[in-house]
Amino acid sequence: MVAKKVSKIYEKSEDETLTQLAQRYYAMREEAKYLSKLVKKHLEQYDEVILNSSAIMMDDWLRYRLCELIVQLLCVLLAQGVATWLACKAVCSTMLLICYAWGFGFLFCVMVFLPPCYAICNKVLYWILYIGVAIACMYVGLKLCELLGFCP
Repeated sequence: MVAKKVSKIYEKSEDETLTQLAQRYYAMREEAKYLSKLVKKHLEQYDEVILNSSAIMMDDWLRYRLCELIVQLLCVLLAQGVATWLACKAVCSTMLLICYAWGFGFLFCVMVFLPPCYAICNKVLYWILYIGVAIACMYVGLKLCELLGFCP
């Protein structure tokens, strides 16, 4: 419903950027409808009323820098033998402290910075483990962010 309202507002704008956003909100609305139908048909146990939801939009530069830091921290931690189940917790806790040290408020860091950190970290960790820690960290390294689509 929100995507529909926002797309209607943006599509009437003379600003080309806003009209492009309108098309993206329309695509989000269509994908949400498709996902809803899929859940109703194949995952009835999850077809519940959503009481709370959120989304985070992050510009590409910040997402890429976050990915770079995550790759570096994951490689150091995994090389030191940190358990994989603990790796993203350690990385994102460190990132939380870095965010706070940059002068952002703690609540901002927890609410805005932490969710994308976990999302990116889990994806990067999966691929590092899939490729192999030694190969991923020594040869692929920061190219991993590019390969996973986190580059601007």
